[in-house]
Amino acid sequence: MPNKLFSLLTKGKDLDARAYDETTTHIAAGDIVIFNRTKRRKVVAVRDYPTFLYMFEGYDGRSEPLKRIAPGMSVNEAIALLRGVYPSAERHGVRVLELLTFYQGNAHKKWKK
Repeated sequence: MPNKLFSLLTKGKDLDARAYDETTTHIAAGDIVIFNRTKRRKVVAVRDYPTFLYMFEGYDGRSEPLKRIAPGMSVNEAIALLRGVYPSAERHGVRVLELLTFYQGNAHKKWKK
């Protein structure tokens, strides 16, 4: 089974959770991010959390929907996988990127959520 956490093609996946580190600190709303050298996504919002658990269960009156980050997974499964990929996130924090899908046509650009 493909890893739905990292597949930006998974239906409903428009949030990307990452460790807050030198590769994500500069990302801001309005930026275009390229994933796997082929998938272009526009960042519409950036939110920070102290841990993956706070990201899902709530922090400062906000939380992220599990189905938009890790469709088909439980909170515990998603957290275990994220901690395995980003072990430093528990020390430095978590950054969530809210993304739009980017399509580039011949004559124009089209943004679609």
